[in-house]
Amino acid sequence: GEILNAKEFSNEEYHEIKKSLNEIYDKYKKNVKENLQSIRDFEKDFNISPSDYYLGQRGLPSMLNKIEKDVNVAPSSVVGSTEKKIFNGEKDWYSNGKINKQTFDAINKAGIDVVGLCKNLVENHKNLFLVNIVRQNLYLYALRETLLGVINQYIEDTNKVHISEFNKRISDILDDCSIPFIYERIGSRYKHFFIDEFQD
Repeated sequence: GEILNAKEFSNEEYHEIKKSLNEIYDKYKKNVKENLQSIRDFEKDFNISPSDYYLGQRGLPSMLNKIEKDVNVAPSSVVGSTEKKIFNGEKDWYSNGKINKQTFDAINKAGIDVVGLCKNLVENHKNLFLVNIVRQNLYLYALRETLLGVINQYIEDTNKVHISEFNKRISDILDDCSIPFIYERIGSRYKHFFIDEFQD
């Protein structure tokens, strides 16, 4: 019943929403690119190679490369168990013994939070992915609203009730009645009745 009461929006509202979603998408895309650039700058400034990361190329560099290659890649394929362990603090971002003490001290002195940079990237990437899905499928929602408008008009014009609304109406009517009373009322009108289970 609730879905049939959805409000149809106008063509102007559709284009306004589409424009707004495009602006939000562009903002998150810019954030992702800036996050990636910050990490790449960090790697360049401190001479960090993929092998310096925990698990080398299979660790954080894999995540960075996937996002860099395609910003619209699904987040579920970007953050795996390795990245989760690093983000949760179970593992360090770096591989022990790969980064010399002088470099490590310089990173700490500069106050660079590598895990924080990567978390920001992942968060912006998730938001970008979500906005992109909504943006790409907005027309389906608009079509749904139009179809629901047509269905609701037909229901009203023909005095019909959709099955999902029918169940709710019956429930509302019988809500205050006791079970024996319902059977008694049905029995006074019908000698036999068959109750079938609806399969949705």
